[in-house]
Amino acid sequence: MMHKPTRPVGRSGFTMIELLIVIAVIAVLVGLLLAGVTKALQFASRTETQHDITQMDTALKSGLKSHYRANSLPGRLVLCNRLDIYVRPGNYGFNTGTTPNLTDLAISKQTLTAMFGPKLFRTVNGASPTIVSWDGSVNPASIKFLEGHHCLVFYLGGIADVSVTPPKMLGFSADPTNPSNFAGTTQRIPPLYEFKAVRLVADTALPGFCFYKDLYGMPFAYFGQPAGAAPNSYNYNSCASLGLVPYQEPNGRFLNPNTFQIISAGKNGRFGPGGPWDPTLGAPDLDTGDNLCNFSSSDMSAPQS
Repeated sequence: MMHKPTRPVGRSGFTMIELLIVIAVIAVLVGLLLAGVTKALQFASRTETQHDITQMDTALKSGLKSHYRANSLPGRLVLCNRLDIYVRPGNYGFNTGTTPNLTDLAISKQTLTAMFGPKLFRTVNGASPTIVSWDGSVNPASIKFLEGHHCLVFYLGGIADVSVTPPKMLGFSADPTNPSNFAGTTQRIPPLYEFKAVRLVADTALPGFCFYKDLYGMPFAYFGQPAGAAPNSYNYNSCASLGLVPYQEPNGRFLNPNTFQIISAGKNGRFGPGGPWDPTLGAPDLDTGDNLCNFSSSDMSAPQS
């Protein structure tokens, strides 16, 4: 009797072990891909933030040279809609409830004179005080205390129109007696820097003024001159609400001593305390380590070359 040769039975599919191996390999590849994408996105965000800082630094230095008659501008500023408050701070005839101290007024007047020239205060008189709408209002009793993150936008962008969303920076009027006079054919001095609209924020805590967010959602901090390491120096508490003080060399000297500091809190969204930073050693804490600034070409974590 003849027997037909039997053919081996073919496999109908993967075994469970093989399927699990394939899934594991795919998971590893996806993990590697996501890690690479995340790292690339983090690098791109850091690069763009450093670029923003460099551009703002360049724009402000250009403005200081061509418009503002100063090497640096302070990180604290008092803007009074009534200009005679600067000239006669104890005799302006009404109770604002937020009377600035004489040092604030004196340095703010000096700063505004550097920015707009001496004619700004030349027309001030008790009978008809000049009203400048720094905050977009005509309220003569308006007094606003700007911190560093507000000052940075004010110096670079001018007066803000917060009636639109997102807010818009208007620059300043060329009228030497009133930088907010945009009426009629008055010439306008455009902003020194073009802010990205999606990151320009109207500060509800300081109506009429804005700050500029980095890609991580935090305001750019700003410290200017006069400055120093001591808590009683004028700019030391310029960014009190952001929780940091100016960065200093180990000997206590203000970093960027002749200009200003612009700082991003970095990817973790925390500035750290500020204060001493040794470029040869790197950051003393993790929050400082990922900060980006205009006095370092990289983040502040590693020793600087």
